Amino acid sequence: EVNKKQDIILTAIKLFNANSFSSIGVDQIVHDSGVAKMTFYKHFPSKEKLIASCLLIKSSEIRDAILYEINLKDEFDYLGKIKIIYDWHIRWIYSNNYNGCLFQKATIEILNKYPALSKTITDHKNWLRKLIEEFLIGLHVDQPKILTDIFLNVIDGLMINVRNYSDMCKSKQSWSYIKKLILASRMLNI
Repeated sequence: EVNKKQDIILTAIKLFNANSFSSIGVDQIVHDSGVAKMTFYKHFPSKEKLIASCLLIKSSEIRDAILYEINLKDEFDYLGKIKIIYDWHIRWIYSNNYNGCLFQKATIEILNKYPALSKTITDHKNWLRKLIEEFLIGLHVDQPKILTDIFLNVIDGLMINVRNYSDMCKSKQSWSYIKKLILASRMLNI
């Protein structure tokens, strides 16, 4: 039963990632995951519950991947840790299976229909925001909250505009400007 639930979630994530939330129905998820419709509804009484589970799984995967890389860095290399977060997102954005961020897709496509998903989306974004802000505080920057928002806006912009900016050089150039902004902000706080 646990494997069937996992199969449903993994199938749904794959389908939602490749398409849109609204274009994928329960019947297609049931068909592609190879489970009975009754089994699907036993685990997920609604599509909204399934989407929430998918977002929780993706959030956990992203968190684990980023934290794994961060834990390999020197404890006090806060700038290096911020760069890891940036580089992780860039690698993801330019990977072959990237077709947009599920959290952005959910916000744009279905949040009005399923407002309860707001908490799951917000929790993911707040985790990342808190992590970045913690590193910026460690760097003793001026206005770490504002700098965190700028950093996240750059990442969000890259995720949305990846099709328009397929040149990875622009990503490296974006990092150099973020780094300059962080370092300038440190100077303001000395």
